[in-house]
Amino acid sequence: MVYATLSADIIKSTTLSVSDTERLRLYLLQFISNITRPDDSVWARIVKGDGIEIVEANAQDALRTALMVKCYIRSFSPQDDADADFLRYGVRIAIGLGELRINSREQGIIDGEAIYLSGRGLEQMTDYKNESLRLFSNRKEHDSVKVICSLVDALVNNATARQCEVIYYKLLRKNESEIADILHVKQSSVNKHSSAANWSKISQALAYFEGIDFNDTAS
Repeated sequence: MVYATLSADIIKSTTLSVSDTERLRLYLLQFISNITRPDDSVWARIVKGDGIEIVEANAQDALRTALMVKCYIRSFSPQDDADADFLRYGVRIAIGLGELRINSREQGIIDGEAIYLSGRGLEQMTDYKNESLRLFSNRKEHDSVKVICSLVDALVNNATARQCEVIYYKLLRKNESEIADILHVKQSSVNKHSSAANWSKISQALAYFEGIDFNDTAS
């Protein structure tokens, strides 16, 4: 069975003030609580203070989850000064596709090809200004989706914090009326932010990614 694991770390997190660092940690814990499912098909943890690891039993959901992480962190508003790279890029994310030998939330153990690929891949992503979201797989049939991930990453990097907030709720499959209520703005404002962030192209990429059967070696 092919799993997806996400290894992520916050860009320039050490430039945040102590109070903003504490706020960001609570912010991340809320995100983890939101995405964790009772059957542990999706679960996450904070690692090394400013990193996140996520297990996705359904590999087709990996890109949506990665974009949720990116947009969620890009939507964080520091109360004190923050590095410009943190504000624009927010986080580096490596998606690993492969099998897992051990996947135990209870024991806090993730072991196998997928987490090896995402962990090692994250270490390779030093030039985050050119690529802050990347997919890693040993299977040649997955090469096409590597390009999809890079292209969507570029779109999100060009979005504003407010646009990222709108994208985040769209990734949660909220409609524009619901998002307007959540953000306390007019629906027309949500639509404007959505269009400016190229949501239509992002959703097309997601549809392509989510239509792939990653367990089918012929896909």
